[in-house]
Amino acid sequence: MNFKSLKIQYTCYDVYMMNRTFLNLSNIDDKELKIILQNALLESLLIHSRKIIDFLFAEEKSETDISARDFLKEIDFKKLLKEKTSEITELKKRINKEIIHSTTIRMEDTVKSFPRKKTVECINSKFKIFLDKVEDREFKIFYEKYKDIWFKA
Repeated sequence: MNFKSLKIQYTCYDVYMMNRTFLNLSNIDDKELKIILQNALLESLLIHSRKIIDFLFAEEKSETDISARDFLKEIDFKKLLKEKTSEITELKKRINKEIIHSTTIRMEDTVKSFPRKKTVECINSKFKIFLDKVEDREFKIFYEKYKDIWFKA
C-alpha cells in the first residue's frame, strides 16, 4: 500500500468512526454501563470530529500531518477553506475545552449538553464538500462502501 492510500484510509476511518459512534450513542440500555459507554462514545465521536475539522481546514501543517490540501488542487483547497464557518470554529474550541484538555471550563454535563447530531451534520456537510472536489477515486470507493452510515445524522 502506498503512502497516499494510507492517508486516505486514516481520514476515512475518522469519518467512519465519527458516524458509527454517533449512531451507537443512543442504543445502550444498562443504566450504569450507559453512563460509561456514553462518555466513551461521546469522547470518541468528538475526537474524530476534531480530527476531521483539522483535516479539512488546517491552513498550516507539519510534514506528517494529513490534510485535505494533500488531495485537492490549491484553488479547490482555498474554496474549501471558505467553508470554515464560525460554527466549525466554535465546535473545535468547545471540543478542545470540554474533551481534549483538562480545564475548569468543562461543562457540568457534557454528555447531555453536547449537540451530537448538529456536530455530525455540520462536519459531514463540510466533508461532503471535500468529497465533491477531490479527484482521488479511493475516497469515492470508500464513500460508496460506507455510505449507508455516512451522513445518517
